[in-house]
Amino acid sequence: MTHPKAHRRISTAMLAAFAGTLLLSGSKAEDERLVIDDQGRVGVNEPAPQRRLHIKDVGGGMVRLTKTGVVAREWDINVTTNGSFAIGDNSAQADRVHIDVNGRVGVNETAPGKRLQITDAGGEMIRMKKTVGVPREWDINVTTNGSFALGDNTSGGDRLVIDTNGNIAIGGGSPSFKLQVAGTVAVTSGGFRFPDGSLQTTAAAGSASAAGLTGQIQFNGGAGFAGDAQLYWDNANKRLGLGTTAPLASFHTKGDALFEGIVHSFNSILIGGTSDRAGGKNGQGTVYMDGFDDRTGLSSNFPVASQVYYIRNAADNDGVSMGLRLVGYGTQAAGGMIWTKVGGSGQASSAAWDLRIFTTSAGDSGCREQMRIKNDGNVGIGTTAPSYKLDVSGSPGRVAHRSDNYSSWDVDSDARVKQDVVTLSGSLERLARLRPVTFAFTEEFKRLKPELDGRKVGFIGQEVREVLPELTTLVAMSYGGNVIEEERVISSGNGSVQTQIVKSIQEGSQTTLEDFHTLNTSDLIPMFVDAMKELKTRNETLEARCAALEARLTALENR
Repeated sequence: MTHPKAHRRISTAMLAAFAGTLLLSGSKAEDERLVIDDQGRVGVNEPAPQRRLHIKDVGGGMVRLTKTGVVAREWDINVTTNGSFAIGDNSAQADRVHIDVNGRVGVNETAPGKRLQITDAGGEMIRMKKTVGVPREWDINVTTNGSFALGDNTSGGDRLVIDTNGNIAIGGGSPSFKLQVAGTVAVTSGGFRFPDGSLQTTAAAGSASAAGLTGQIQFNGGAGFAGDAQLYWDNANKRLGLGTTAPLASFHTKGDALFEGIVHSFNSILIGGTSDRAGGKNGQGTVYMDGFDDRTGLSSNFPVASQVYYIRNAADNDGVSMGLRLVGYGTQAAGGMIWTKVGGSGQASSAAWDLRIFTTSAGDSGCREQMRIKNDGNVGIGTTAPSYKLDVSGSPGRVAHRSDNYSSWDVDSDARVKQDVVTLSGSLERLARLRPVTFAFTEEFKRLKPELDGRKVGFIGQEVREVLPELTTLVAMSYGGNVIEEERVISSGNGSVQTQIVKSIQEGSQTTLEDFHTLNTSDLIPMFVDAMKELKTRNETLEARCAALEARLTALENR
């Protein structure tokens, strides 16, 4: 049917009057532009429409939607030359939605490589908005550094980030590990399975950076997991280090350790061992406690069976003083000390040692030596150089005192334990040959015993030996010398003990006397008794003679 250029109205009633198809066309069949069939299907450039609207065009320009007014825009719905469906922004001359023949959808992408591909320079990809109930907006984006992000647009902030290395962050932040969580991770069932196949179903304080490998142990510090060099696991040797990456024992700490309970060991405890733990159990240490044999060693390797408590210096052969300080309760300086020292440094382990005992007073910063037991068995009280088995020195009258104020000391004197008893006689004549003297000790000898200063009363040993050799003993004595060493034991502020050697130069050379005379004046007492008896006998004889002479004189006077 031919129609003029003027517009015609076609109503439903008119369409119903036709038994077949309404055809609006030109004078030729190829000029047909609009077909409405008896099913109501509309064909544009399609004489046999298959859908409610069927548009056919060789060039692909299908539908254009034009909006005029304040914001003018033109949108096109097309089929591209390669057969893809496209929705384009004609105003911007760009396709916005593209569906290719394989069913892949592109948003701002004309050649989608996946079922859905969204291309945007700014990274703003997908927003999902919920308006009922609890309103919320969620965004799916690609960040400026190329990471995938799932963000909460309502409260602001990314909730899930996957960076270009495949690291995942949950709760915000840039991930530094394969999984980084800012917050609490809860596993309700199943646990964690590690690369070695082990399954962790119980709680643990931390996790190794790689299960079964040597390395730092990682902890979550709030911003994600990070390796901590202060805690190190040596898997090859099964050792844990605290403050060291080279643990030398099953547990090795280089810092202070605090125990607020009992420290229990089924084996021995070594404190202060050498850095390489030389010798294992035999390694030298500051404190060694043997739990099997109940032995304790200070500054020693473990004590042998005969030494229940053993103290020694670091090398046991260098002459360094050592000892045990006993501190009184409540006052640092008050207490006592047991100390020992060889004659000088560099001594062999077999060198002779002296044992010294010190005491202190409350508030005293140092210790004073009160007693010494020399290596030859001589014991000195008040003197540092005992020359006898018991050598007591002090102020006159204050050397030794009995608490019951007796002036003598008991000795064995029972007749049943004595034999070959001979009455002593002739003591008066022998005592009369002795020469009592007053004297002062030489300066050289007083360097050995400073307490011997001042004038004394006594005898000369060599003179006594000529008269009473049984009262004298010959010993070896060394004194004098150019260098005098005085050892002072002091305590530092933290309660530790230090030893200070003070040296002074003196004139003169050391003197050694192999026949040094010592005198036992106690044995003079029996001789004094014998002499008194002899004097008594003589006195009685003289008194009898005097009485006889007086009687004769009286008889002569009476004649």
